[in-house]
Amino acid sequence: MEGTTLHYFTDENMGIPTTGVSFESGQHDDPLSVNRAIAALINCLQIIGCIPEGTVENRYDEILRHYSEGCRR
Repeated sequence: MEGTTLHYFTDENMGIPTTGVSFESGQHDDPLSVNRAIAALINCLQIIGCIPEGTVENRYDEILRHYSEGCRR
């Protein structure tokens, strides 16, 4: 595969309507970036209805709130 997975996951490659999404969760060597990535993925999956709200630990919402303090809304 050439390029990033974001460039790979397209309608043409997948054969179905596809939208790629990326986000920054921190430096690759920062152990906390894993928690931020998990939190963002769970939040995204809950918002789009893939994970029913309340089925995953709520601590992930708190992680996102903590790391987004001071960000523009």
